[in-house]
Amino acid sequence: MQATVRDSATTLSKSDIQVYLDGEEIRGFQYRRTTGSLSFTPRNKLSSGAHTVEIAANATDGSKNARKSWTFVVP
Repeated sequence: MQATVRDSATTLSKSDIQVYLDGEEIRGFQYRRTTGSLSFTPRNKLSSGAHTVEIAANATDGSKNARKSWTFVVP
């Protein structure tokens, strides 16, 4: 999975971001502060059907909170 996570007002760190796959928190994701690039590979093979990824970002200064989710289907 790949996404871009940025805040134009502040620099986010990995500790400002939470990632979930089907409601389970993913702790082993990679995040590059300089580019905002976030990625992870699920530990287990995903079953057929719909899956949901959710990313939440909370600025350290508490000024902004953002949440984005999307669903994809594994055939």
